[in-house]
Amino acid sequence: MNGILDFPELEEIIFGEKVHLEQSKSTLIHMYGEAGSGKTTVALQLAIGFCIQNKKVIFIDTEGKVIGEKIKNISKNKFDLVNKNLKIYFPNKFDQQHDFIQKLEFYLANQNIGVIVVDTMTNLYRQAMLFRKDTKILYERLAFQVAYLRKVSRDTNIPIILINQATMPKAIKNEDNTLSYNYERINPVAKAVMSYWSDREIILISHGWGSFEARIPGEFERRVKFKIDSNGINPL
Repeated sequence: MNGILDFPELEEIIFGEKVHLEQSKSTLIHMYGEAGSGKTTVALQLAIGFCIQNKKVIFIDTEGKVIGEKIKNISKNKFDLVNKNLKIYFPNKFDQQHDFIQKLEFYLANQNIGVIVVDTMTNLYRQAMLFRKDTKILYERLAFQVAYLRKVSRDTNIPIILINQATMPKAIKNEDNTLSYNYERINPVAKAVMSYWSDREIILISHGWGSFEARIPGEFERRVKFKIDSNGINPL
């Protein structure tokens, strides 16, 4: 893996242009999809790509999905460099996530940061919504976090990727009784907040059997198909 990804098409659809790492562009990217759509693998491979360019990466893992074996498989012979530059944080409560994000600029001081990833932005928020009565405060805190991350991206010129969960689209019954799905109607969690503050949105879609697709909502001609295996992402 010489660049951010193994092929430039996915890099371009995510960032909106081919990224020169020495001139990283400030962008708040909202990437979402249903369970099993490759969100964590895409996020991790992006992070590892920056690490290989000797830029530090802050990766906030709220689901505990980032494991050493997966990092080694994607990093290949660059694991030592990735291990040095990849800084992973594991908040396990929404309050912890909120506190960390509020202090994020402290962690950025005097660091050569290539990208910041939050996977998954709404996981701990959804858990808190189930067990706490102050749901309005929780929603306001989530809105503050996303708005603040956009400000950080603008102030520091660092791209920030927010991974988000989404609901499965409703099945559409065709004339021959087969079912199809309108993936443009996937609804991300906290859509109003996430969409409002994001500079760019990407839908990740699973077609089964290791086949995936990334697309920009509403832009039918802009889509990239890829596969995921134990070594990460590869083009189809």
